[in-house]
Amino acid sequence: MLRGYLREVLEKEKKPDRTINDALDMGLALYEVDNDGFFVLYDSKSFLRSLNDESVDVLDVIYGTLGLDIKSGGCNNAGEIVAVAGQKGYGKLMYAIADTVSPNGIFSDRKNVSNDAKNFWKNNVVNKYQGKPFDDESRPQTPPKEDDCFIKHTKDNEQLHPLDKSYKLNANVNIEKLKANHEKVMSVVHHVKHSRKDAQKKLLVMNMSFFGKRLG
Repeated sequence: MLRGYLREVLEKEKKPDRTINDALDMGLALYEVDNDGFFVLYDSKSFLRSLNDESVDVLDVIYGTLGLDIKSGGCNNAGEIVAVAGQKGYGKLMYAIADTVSPNGIFSDRKNVSNDAKNFWKNNVVNKYQGKPFDDESRPQTPPKEDDCFIKHTKDNEQLHPLDKSYKLNANVNIEKLKANHEKVMSVVHHVKHSRKDAQKKLLVMNMSFFGKRLG
């Protein structure tokens, strides 16, 4: 949906990694857009204020965003991270959400991976988890098709690059509570004279602005 615009963005500055419990304690909510593998992590109270107050900063509302394309019949049936960004300290949580949603693990974008994202994969995924190799879909070496995938990072006659594998992080994050928080927000937006449809549209607009600030 937004793939042409979104790309992987991670913060360079180090900050304590936030957990699901941190997110819940802060009152964050998770919006899954049309059950399409696109997620927005946001602050409930700040978002409700923003519906009638244009001065609320998007960085006080959006904490993370994720685009996930779960494959069927290829790429180890894993989920491709086509877009991810987070406030400082929320990068790992967004990846954990992706791994929870995708039963067979995750792998990096086949089109573009920023240098920051490559470093994140190396330090937090590749060096900690066992990868499941892909087979080059253009010249497969093994009969099963489920591991066939576009090989992005491996050059001819080289050993398979770590990013040409899928990884299962076994995160098992309880995202249902975060999604329940979103439903609570949507159940009260009428009190500030907004419909659910308009509120969710506003959330997506703010999410795009969040990406713009991160890419700027």
